[in-house]
Amino acid sequence: MPRLQPPSGYLSLKDAVKFLSDHGLHVSEAMIYKYVKQGRLEREGPESRKQKYYSIDALKKILREETGRTGGIEVQFSQASIEDLEKITQLSAKLFRTATLRPIPTETRKSWYEKENRGHYVVKRLNGDIVAYLHIVALTDERIEAYMRDEIRGRDITGEDVQRLEPGKPVGCVVVSIGSDPGIKDQALRHRYTSVLLHGASKEIEQIGKQGIIIPRLYAYTESKSGILMSVRMKMKQYAEPVKNRYTYWLDVLQSSIQLVRNYQRSLGEWFVRHPEHAQALAEWLHHSHPGDPLM
Repeated sequence: MPRLQPPSGYLSLKDAVKFLSDHGLHVSEAMIYKYVKQGRLEREGPESRKQKYYSIDALKKILREETGRTGGIEVQFSQASIEDLEKITQLSAKLFRTATLRPIPTETRKSWYEKENRGHYVVKRLNGDIVAYLHIVALTDERIEAYMRDEIRGRDITGEDVQRLEPGKPVGCVVVSIGSDPGIKDQALRHRYTSVLLHGASKEIEQIGKQGIIIPRLYAYTESKSGILMSVRMKMKQYAEPVKNRYTYWLDVLQSSIQLVRNYQRSLGEWFVRHPEHAQALAEWLHHSHPGDPLM
């Protein structure tokens, strides 16, 4: 039986691989199947035919997420360097201009970075301009509770407060700061930059899962509509009742079904198979109460 040609707007498996490769994303056919498994692509076509087709629009979306090519402007996700921290502070100054929301000083960011350099990410244009950033730091339960109760802010967190990420040691983490350049007036473009940031962070979190870093919970608060929307989309649980315009959330990283942490869960699970001696540490952590648990 002759092979059918894909309908308009679709490509064969071979051409889908070529399309992504021609645009700078070098993948194999196996990677296409992985995208399908992740729910990012669909195999379409008659059930009677083995050969399936892939939407060009869906492939373009993957291309944007993986490479940062958006609207002809190229950006790149990476771990932040210590030299990036001053630029992050300058960007955050555009975002936080209220009495309660003030930029975290560069020296404070440096103290976090020097204690644990993982968890600090940026999206940059090719000229080096930072268009989006993210800080995630590990803290003790006591400091997390103080942060979530608004007893301390990000600027009050010191390098001594920050916990190192160590294999087999469960530790809660806080999204201390996240933002994108408000000077970008194209809201769709700004949203895509944030998507590049979150997708890149997801891949980095997957890598630390392979290293046996156990992050059972992720905490955050927000005073912005966009932050609330992001928290809801991430299916984060409400931590406490809102106070004025301050909303608090937490995510059960080990049990959540969102794509952002699914690969982390898998890679951490594979690490536990190789290192079963560390399972007891997680079991003991889960046995105790932690921020976000209902009061008894």
